[in-house]
Parts: sequence; C-alpha cells; structure tokens
Amino acid sequence: MDIHQVVRGTEPSAYVVYVELSRRANRDLRGIKSVLDRGRIRGALGDLAREPQPGNLDVRSLRGHAPWRRLRVGDYRLLFRSMTVSELHGAWAQGIAAERGMLVVRIVPRRDFERVVSRLR
Repeated sequence: MDIHQVVRGTEPSAYVVYVELSRRANRDLRGIKSVLDRGRIRGALGDLAREPQPGNLDVRSLRGHAPWRRLRVGDYRLLFRSMTVSELHGAWAQGIAAERGMLVVRIVPRRDFERVVSRLR
C-alpha cells in the first residue's frame, strides 16, 4: 500500500482517520490524465479522512456487498471499506495514532464501476 493520508479534524472531539490507497487504487489515480480530476479526488480523500466528515461527501453503502462503500467524485467512483483493527496495526507500526481507517481499493470511471463491484469477493 503506497499512499496514506492522516488528517486530524478541527473539532475538539475529532480524531485521526487513516486513509490508505491500495497499490491498485494508487495506480488508478496515477492513470487519470486530467490534473483537475486528480486534484478533486485527492481533495475527496482528504475529506474522507476528516472526522466528522463534511456533509458534501457523496458516500453510499453498496447493497449486497457489505462492508463496501463508494464515494462519488465527478465521473469517478472510489471503492472503499473500513479497515479492521489488524489492518490498522500497520498504521500504528508506522507511528500513526489513528483510531479509525479507510482502505480505498479502486478509483474507477463511473462506466466501469458496476463491473468492478461485480468482481468483489
């Protein structure tokens, strides 16, 4: 897993949320040619790492595919789920004191999203 982002919210009750991109999601992000789209996605990842999350995030649970969720960013969809405690141990080993984590596994154009979801295990 190559990229991670840690953001501490501005609210007094906020805590650290660790967002990690899988190698595949990182490759998906690098493959997006539009600098504007990449910037929007990076901004949405930062918002995903904030707690409480901003109300303008378009996050939905995927019916029939628990625990997966999707985040809509323009014409792109980010497929992610909450990290397990054992997965968070990797962040803790790096010295990141995150109470919660999100694992982004894919960043795909809207037209490819259903195909990607159908391949989930």
